[in-house]
Amino acid sequence: MRITVVEVNSIIDYPPVVTLVRLLVSQGHEVNLISRDIGELVDKYELRNVNCIELKFCDDSEGVLRVINKIELAIYAKIYVKRMMRHSDILWTTSANTIKVLGRNVIKYNNILQLMELVENLYLFHGLIRIPIKDIAKKSWKTVVPEINRAFIEQAWWDLKELPYVLPNKPFDLDYGELSSEARVAIEKMENDARKKIIYLGGIWPDRDLEVFAKAIRYMSDFALYIVGKPYGTGKKHLDELINKYDVVYLGGFSAPQHLAFLKCARIGLLPYKPSKNHDVSVLNALYCAPNKIYEYAGYGIPMIGSYVPGLIVPFEQYNIGYCYKDDEQEKLETIIRRIDDNYESMSKNCKSFYDDIDLGNIVRDILESSE
Repeated sequence: MRITVVEVNSIIDYPPVVTLVRLLVSQGHEVNLISRDIGELVDKYELRNVNCIELKFCDDSEGVLRVINKIELAIYAKIYVKRMMRHSDILWTTSANTIKVLGRNVIKYNNILQLMELVENLYLFHGLIRIPIKDIAKKSWKTVVPEINRAFIEQAWWDLKELPYVLPNKPFDLDYGELSSEARVAIEKMENDARKKIIYLGGIWPDRDLEVFAKAIRYMSDFALYIVGKPYGTGKKHLDELINKYDVVYLGGFSAPQHLAFLKCARIGLLPYKPSKNHDVSVLNALYCAPNKIYEYAGYGIPMIGSYVPGLIVPFEQYNIGYCYKDDEQEKLETIIRRIDDNYESMSKNCKSFYDDIDLGNIVRDILESSE
């Protein structure tokens, strides 16, 4: 089949989109990719057979110039989609922001609506203009989400006849490729630290509460807390406070897939989630989280500690790959860390079983099956 994949955000920040493209290529489909910052990924992921169309946007722009850049991006995205869909069988959109840009245009085509976040309503201009996401979802050919509870929630919200497909945010593989000089220096710093490393890997957002771990780990002389990722919004302030108040080691942010290289030095992975509200993402998003990290940690055999939310409780208990903590249980974190450390080999083996039990290729084939 000929499939056009559209992600209007920087594809570097969306590893699941890269995974999707690689899966489609591996199954013999002809793929057009419309996104930002594609260039450096082409050789890295052997995407030379993908027809790549680059969207331009200046992240540093502000005020009126930023508004103009957004308008230009939307215009060109719609032009490129119209052009590619003349010769494509399927349009596969991969985020809420992509729907913000393309709007109802997507239902002109055989559209697969994939959403990385749990979205009930969708708005432009900080809530001033409402995007008809429910109508778009009902008229799309297929809907796709990364977690089973989200599938049932969105089916109920949008009155969908069929349950959305679940395509987990598991990476295509665990190869981190060639490392930059900055990444090599940072990894060497980890390797030279004799302490056992507890790592948080991923974006540093306002709903990622790492202070509870920093407080507990600072009294554990044989453990160290490492943070690897880019801060977003008020996450920058949170990160600065952690560095200034606690013995936290921040190594910087590194684009996929080289971020995976840090996991070879880690012993325990963190998955902190705190519900938060904004115009687009539901407050349920953090409760039914679907992090890339759970599969990245698991693939490297790293047991986890996460917030007490349904999205983590179920896989942790089903596979015995980690423990959840409640907000009022900070004093128990040291006990949890020691428990994982004492049962490390069996939990590490369970992590790899959890990772291996997800067959992304079969899921993508199921999604596309009825069109063949």
